[in-house]
Amino acid sequence: MMAQVENESTNAGQDSIRNLHRMSTTAGVGSQDYVAINGTAIAAVVLGLASSLSLVNNILLVVPLTGIVFAIVALRQISNSGGTQGGRSLAWAGILLSVGFAGYGLAQQVIQAQATKQDRQEVGKLIDQFSTELAAGNFQQVYQLFSGHFREDRVDLQEFTNRLKPVQVNPLYGNLKKVGWNGLAEFRIDPRLGYQQAVTLLDFDFEKTQMPLRVDAHFRKEGNQWKIDDIPQFFAKQPGPPGPPGQPGSQIPPAH
Repeated sequence: MMAQVENESTNAGQDSIRNLHRMSTTAGVGSQDYVAINGTAIAAVVLGLASSLSLVNNILLVVPLTGIVFAIVALRQISNSGGTQGGRSLAWAGILLSVGFAGYGLAQQVIQAQATKQDRQEVGKLIDQFSTELAAGNFQQVYQLFSGHFREDRVDLQEFTNRLKPVQVNPLYGNLKKVGWNGLAEFRIDPRLGYQQAVTLLDFDFEKTQMPLRVDAHFRKEGNQWKIDDIPQFFAKQPGPPGPPGQPGSQIPPAH
């Protein structure tokens, strides 16, 4: 009898030890109180939220990329933790936020690049038309290529014609052959009035000059159509009337 009691006591003790061992190897499984949140997953979701900064500056695209890397590392750490670490949902949230903000930013850049390409093409066509009409002396048609702001508030047709005649035919430079550009333009939004602007350089090629004369040109988008808004070298306010190159009132820059 005594032996039987001792055996039962020994078996009970062994069962208790087995139970304790089983509990120690599964601690935290199925109980949030014992599961630690993975720190890398927390950092991933913070970086995912910070990825909105990439919409402000392209350089900050490094933020969502870092967020994705942190999230992947967190998922691996959680998988290898044997159930002792949680935060899988945070890691996935970090991935979704990072990918979402980065994808939206890149999509906006693609759309903007396409719009800029189209605007550049339209400005190029406007310059070609300006070149053709000016070389032919069609000042009325050239005048219509300028913005309403320029025509209504800046220069009337008579003054416009007087200032561009020495550009079309000049005793020193010879006849104007063409007006070209290098295809580069800076596009921006006027911060005060909100309309779209463009700034580029025009090359005026004359018969007697070896190198074209380069001057600034400003453009304005009126509705869906680009117009020349100003050529400051030719239409700056001056005290005297336009004169030959090299004299007061001249509208053509000296040759280089």
